Amino acid sequence: MRAKLKAVCLGVLILLLILTMNRLAQADEVPVSGLTGSEAVVTDHNGTVIKDTSTLSKWEAYTVSYQWSIRNGQPISAGDTAQVELPNGAVAEHDLSFDLKDDSGQVVGTFTIKAGETTGTIMFNDYLAGVGTHRYGTLTFFAKGTVDQGSHSGWVINKNGWVGDYSDGRPSKLVWNIAFNPDDKDLGTVVVEDTLSTNQTYLPGTLVAKTGHYDAAGNFTSTGTTTPQVAVNGSHLTFTFSNIQTAVDMTYMTELTNVSSGANAWENSATLDGTTVGGKVSWGGSGTGTGGGTQADAKGSVRLTKSDQATGAALAGAHYKLENSQGQVVKADLVTDDKGQLQVNDLAAGEYRFVETQAPAGYELNKTVINFTIDAANLTQTVAVSQADTKLPVVLGSVELTKTAADNGQALAGAVYELCNAAGNISQKNLTTNEHGQLLIKDLAVGSYQLIETKAPTGYELNSTPVAFEITANAATQVVMVKQSDSSTPVAPVVLGAVTLTKVAANDGAALAGAVYDLRNAEDQVIKSGLTTDAQGQLTVTELPAGAYHFVETKAPTGYELNTKPIQFTIVAQQTTTVLVNASDQLIPGEPEKPVEPNVPGEPEKPTEPSVPGEPERPVEPSVPGEPEKPVEPNVPGEPEKPIEPNVPGKPEKPVKPTISGKPTKPATPTKPVVPTQPATSVPSIKPSQVPSSNTTGSTTVHQPATGLQSNTNRPVTTPSTSSAATLPQTSERPSALALIAGILGWLGLVCLAAWVVWWREL
Repeated sequence: MRAKLKAVCLGVLILLLILTMNRLAQADEVPVSGLTGSEAVVTDHNGTVIKDTSTLSKWEAYTVSYQWSIRNGQPISAGDTAQVELPNGAVAEHDLSFDLKDDSGQVVGTFTIKAGETTGTIMFNDYLAGVGTHRYGTLTFFAKGTVDQGSHSGWVINKNGWVGDYSDGRPSKLVWNIAFNPDDKDLGTVVVEDTLSTNQTYLPGTLVAKTGHYDAAGNFTSTGTTTPQVAVNGSHLTFTFSNIQTAVDMTYMTELTNVSSGANAWENSATLDGTTVGGKVSWGGSGTGTGGGTQADAKGSVRLTKSDQATGAALAGAHYKLENSQGQVVKADLVTDDKGQLQVNDLAAGEYRFVETQAPAGYELNKTVINFTIDAANLTQTVAVSQADTKLPVVLGSVELTKTAADNGQALAGAVYELCNAAGNISQKNLTTNEHGQLLIKDLAVGSYQLIETKAPTGYELNSTPVAFEITANAATQVVMVKQSDSSTPVAPVVLGAVTLTKVAANDGAALAGAVYDLRNAEDQVIKSGLTTDAQGQLTVTELPAGAYHFVETKAPTGYELNTKPIQFTIVAQQTTTVLVNASDQLIPGEPEKPVEPNVPGEPEKPTEPSVPGEPERPVEPSVPGEPEKPVEPNVPGEPEKPIEPNVPGKPEKPVKPTISGKPTKPATPTKPVVPTQPATSVPSIKPSQVPSSNTTGSTTVHQPATGLQSNTNRPVTTPSTSSAATLPQTSERPSALALIAGILGWLGLVCLAAWVVWWREL
């Protein structure tokens, strides 16, 4: 018996194991359409469809919606799964797990995803295992972006929130974060008003307010804390801060009630000095599913027609979104065509509605929802709906742009702009900011515009970023205010120039001091006055910006005429050398001077009578020579050397004819005559009364003393003498016999010498 019981138990275990293995073997991933990232519809907290999901912010929650379906005939078993893919740029915000239910609340499957993941999973139960057709449903949950696209400067107050605690897998507490005064301004007392949405209660004692600073990347560094006064009035909170001089980063918690298992959203708004910011925390999701029916792949369609309220004319360009009965977006950004129509096909039976998201140009947005039903009993017939829009009243608005410097906020004049409409067409040109950096454009129709800078103010870089603004119907009577700043252009250091003027006399080029000038610019404005030339006739002016200038003489030097002709010159930008200019003045013509009377010459002095020379001394009588010695017998000469042939003397120059002297001036006093010395020869000297002939060879001539005046000839001029003529030598006296013999012997010697020379040359 005991053995049989063991056998039965073993059999049951084996059967269970087989069934379990069979079940595991059957679990599989089934192909489900509509669950890819490109098929998802993403909307922000305002319900606006986000087309480019790559720009989703990590600080904001987005709704991600899917329309899924399983093709008819596709086998499905309990435990089978389908993968859900998030759009590009989105990740799950929280850990989520919720059921997909049919209209009666019966669970079809369960969706699960982890925070930060980009894919989730639907696990089906056996609800659809026995249904082979019309299996479809929806899936909606919250995700966040991955881009930090917020500006870290220019804001006054900011608000954010997140789930702070869970209970039974659902959020039980939220954390709200309020930050303000990022620029560390001295604000003194600050009051922040905060309003909570429903199903939230403020938790006292959870508030923490840190003081500190934000860096350029938006990171907060705490340096201390502050404690505000808190006043609670239902869902309205008032926080009062004292002596605020730095940034404040505050957090507090709220307790949640009535949290559903599906999608939940809680909001909070904070206001500071008229600036209101909002925060939103979303959690959960929801899904539907159904199956069954007899018509294979039967689905319905709908057509919407848009028209003008007054004329009935078709309106193109109306934008709609299609939602199901749960408010989930089924189709986004549906646009009417030229016939004013749009059509949606492949709609499963159920309740739907069209919501206009953008009216045609020139028309008011129609906020009326268009409800319709796709009847399962009449899927072949296209449902027709329509809606009419009203034209906007013809109103005109204005815009005022203020141009400032990026570094110091100074108003900039001279910025030139073009105004472009929504189509990018230029509607106005050459719009220029005034001295206050402003330009005002009036009479603008409702629409979108852009101001584009075409020329920057002098010294600033062109800012090519368009300044977009919109003229709306409700703001048409107001002036839209926009701003833009320009960065200054890096400027090289300015090199100032210099000029030196040199003033000279026109007649002789002498430097002229005391010339006074004015320096004027190209507009003939006096830049400097009273500029005066120095002793060198120069004046120098320095630190002149680039430009054209001219000197104008205002006062000439003494004795000179004023030169009114401008002296032009130019200072070139960045010029380092001094410009040199010249100017000259003419003498003022005066009366001719009276000639000086010549002096009357006086009587010439009477010449002085020459003094009478004294009696010359009587010459000493020469001694009588003794008997001459017997001449020594000359040695017989040897063979004489061949004499050098004498040069033939040239023709003697013609004697200069003596000039006849003029009237002699008073002669100078004669000097004492020189006493003649004894002749060197042994021939007896001649008597004092004799003068040798001028042609006597070897004779000695006694010269008479010269007077102070003589002609340019060699003839001696005699001076008056008091000696008698009887004492002078007389030409009638004959020489002595001894002198005659000596002369003869001399001539014979010369003849012999000449004969010897001739003989020697003939050898």
